[in-house]
Amino acid sequence: MAGNWTVSISVIRPGALLGVSARTLFSARTLIVVCGMCVAPCSVALGQLNPVPPPKDVSGKVISDYIYTGDQQSNGTQNPHMTRDWDGTGDTTDSLDYTNSLGFVLAPGAAAPDVDALANTRDLFFNQLVTDQATLLVSPKVLQNDPAGGLNEIYFRTSSLHGSLPGVWAKNAPDIGGAPPVGDNVPPEGIDALEVWGGQDHNVFSLYNDPFDVTGRKVSLFLHDIVNNSTSAYIYNDDIRTALGLTSNDPEIDVDGLMVFDDLADGRFFTGDSILFSVSENQSLGGPFHGGEIWVWNFGGPATFLNHGGVVWDTVNQPALLFGWGGGPGEPINDINALEAIYFVPEPSSWLIAAVGIVLLGGFRARRRV
Repeated sequence: MAGNWTVSISVIRPGALLGVSARTLFSARTLIVVCGMCVAPCSVALGQLNPVPPPKDVSGKVISDYIYTGDQQSNGTQNPHMTRDWDGTGDTTDSLDYTNSLGFVLAPGAAAPDVDALANTRDLFFNQLVTDQATLLVSPKVLQNDPAGGLNEIYFRTSSLHGSLPGVWAKNAPDIGGAPPVGDNVPPEGIDALEVWGGQDHNVFSLYNDPFDVTGRKVSLFLHDIVNNSTSAYIYNDDIRTALGLTSNDPEIDVDGLMVFDDLADGRFFTGDSILFSVSENQSLGGPFHGGEIWVWNFGGPATFLNHGGVVWDTVNQPALLFGWGGGPGEPINDINALEAIYFVPEPSSWLIAAVGIVLLGGFRARRRV
C-alpha cells in the first residue's frame, strides 16, 4: 500500500542544482518539479501564464467583415450573412452562414442586413471579464491604419489586476487575412463581429440596424439553431432600450459589440442570464451615445456600465484616447464594432513543465508500490 507523499513544486535556477545529488533532489517522499531558467523565466510555479495570449494561441476565432468594406466569403463572394474562421496566421475559411435560416424570423419582404455581432450562449470568460479579471478585446469602427504595418483590427486592454495595459492584438495581415475587396490587396478591412474560443458554435448574432421580425418588433439579438439551421428572436430592441432607460423620444439604437452568458443555455433570456454589449454611435442623430460605451445587463435589472481595466466604460470614457484611435472630421472614432474576452493560456514551457512533473510523480508512485 502506498504511503503518504508530499509534492513540493519549486522554481529553481539551474545553477542552484550544481552539487546536489539525485538522492537528495528526489528524496523518498518529496518530488521537486524543476522550472529551468534556460527554458523561460517562470512567473508561477508551473511556468508562465499570459493574460494576452496571441491570436494563434486562441482557438475558435470567427469574424464577420465590416459592411462598408467587403463583407465577403473567403473566396471573395459577397455574402452579408457568412462568418469566417481565422487561424491567426493569415488563413480564413467559411464558417456558419445564417442566410437560409432568416426566413423563419424576419418579416416577409424585410431586408436582411449584414451580421454585426456574434456570440455563444455561454461565452467563455464572460464572468471573468465583467469582474475585471480577463482581458478585453475591441475592434474599432473607424479603420486604424499603421503606416509601418497595415491595419490594426483588434485591440486589447488588460484588467486592473494586470496593469490596465492597452495594445494591438491582431492586424488584418498577417494575423487575420482572407479575401480582399476588389482593388484591395490587404484583407479584410474592418471587422463587424468577433467571436473567440468557439469555432462553429456562434449561435447568437445581431444584424445591422436590428430589423423587424414577423411580430413587428425589432430584434437586437437572434438565436440560431445550428443543427436545424433555423433562427428565432432572442432579445428585442425595445427591451434593450428599456434597460438603457431610453424613451420613445430617443433615437434608434443598434447593438454592435456582444457577449452572452445564458445561465441554463436554454435559449431564453431569463433570470440568471446576462449580456455584455455596445451600441452604434447615435450622437449624430441627436442621441446620447458615442458608440464606445459598454454595458452589462443582467436580466430583470437596468443595464450598467462595465468597470474594467481601470475605467468605467461610460460616455465620459473615450476609447479613442485609451487606444490612440484617430479618424477624419465627424467620424465616430470612439465607436466599438466588436468585443470579446481572452484570458490566461499557459505558455508551451508551462505545459512541458506540468507534463514532466506528472510523469515523474507517476513514476515515483509506481516505484513506491513495488
